Amino acid sequence: MFPRELVAQAGLNQLADPDSNWGYLQSTYGFVRSLQCGATLAWLAQAAITSGTAAILWLVWRSPACYSLKAAAVSAGALIATPYAFAYDLAAIAIPVAVLAKDQISRGLLRGEQAVAAALFGAALAVLITFGDRPGGITFGSAPVGTLVAITLFGLIVRRTFAVSNGFPGFAYESNPATCQSESGDSYAI
Repeated sequence: MFPRELVAQAGLNQLADPDSNWGYLQSTYGFVRSLQCGATLAWLAQAAITSGTAAILWLVWRSPACYSLKAAAVSAGALIATPYAFAYDLAAIAIPVAVLAKDQISRGLLRGEQAVAAALFGAALAVLITFGDRPGGITFGSAPVGTLVAITLFGLIVRRTFAVSNGFPGFAYESNPATCQSESGDSYAI
């Protein structure tokens, strides 16, 4: 019953209505639909991004890195995987950002992390200032930048996770992933 109904609905709304504001969906699906592409292409793009994210999360979870970094990767990955994230749902991005910031304070920064974080903040601020909340036009909430922010944050966390677990210079390798250790030797429990 389910596969037949899924196939029956595949032909519905193949071309985006010009009046539809798909940009409110802060996901890969919403981004592709906001480019006036059909539902089939948007679902394929969302499936590809979700599958890639799941594969990377599997690798992250199997690594010997801290559980806090693993949890941050899962949290950011969840925002990438959902096709129906709205602008107000992106408040959840504070969780992986906070975990990443705590790890950066404890261990120090990797090369380029500070520049990428500043660029993410600057891009979001530029979109907010440019679009604001104008009636009848593109608003801050209808600009589909959330998926790009989530993917970039996910990339930062994954890069840091593998740098930590591979003994990157300046990082202490944890034999016990439940306890993270900073450069100074102080350990903190998760």
